[in-house]
Amino acid sequence: MIKLILLFILLSPFSLSAATTPKEGITQENFADEMKYETNFDEAVKKAKKSGKGVMLVLVANYCPWCRKFEQRVLSRGDADEALRKNYVPLILNKEEGKFPKRFLTYFTPVVQFIDYKTLQSHETIVGYNNKEDFFYFIKVKE
Repeated sequence: MIKLILLFILLSPFSLSAATTPKEGITQENFADEMKYETNFDEAVKKAKKSGKGVMLVLVANYCPWCRKFEQRVLSRGDADEALRKNYVPLILNKEEGKFPKRFLTYFTPVVQFIDYKTLQSHETIVGYNNKEDFFYFIKVKE
């Protein structure tokens, strides 16, 4: 029995599925395409209304290293992506491009806002970088 437990402990780091690890090859330039995030506010709202889901707006900036870390270490994880897509249409926008309603503009990045598709009001905001455990916990609690 002890041998089986030791074997399990030794092999468990190697048994992580692709769903729990970040997707490789994700860059700032290709994040939205690779992860299939919307990049147009109005289109995301249309999809949300059609599906009855909220919109999860991720606001980033070119100069923000924490935005890149959030994309690469958290949002690109298959398990986090799957969990958030159950209830939200993911949308990523660059605040420097300004193609979104100004009421969602903040001085900080990254910022995640959970928007009701009926009222177009943010009902929850997460400011700054969150590690994968904190963000995953938050989206699981929201289910």
